[in-house]
Amino acid sequence: MDVTTTIAAGSTEFLHVPFFARRAGIPATPTAVKMAIVAGTSGPAEEDWIPAEYVDRNVRIMIGPIGGAITLTPGDYYVWATCTAGAETPVKQARGRVRIY
Repeated sequence: MDVTTTIAAGSTEFLHVPFFARRAGIPATPTAVKMAIVAGTSGPAEEDWIPAEYVDRNVRIMIGPIGGAITLTPGDYYVWATCTAGAETPVKQARGRVRIY
């Protein structure tokens, strides 16, 4: 198992995922950025997507029990990111997994 990030269940912090958006080969700032954090390997369902933000070539979302967009119970999760970049809406799975302990 490839666990990239470990976070305590009681912690509230940003989860960052590298995401390089390009339009016609030129770096672009994407819009409508979202992340999904799911326990299964089949990919996110429509209701799993949560609004996120794009900062310094990373998609990020605040996770945790105090002000987080989502609170996760202990376990391993797969992370996905999507955005709108011109006419494209790429969906990318992050490398590794997030372990909440």
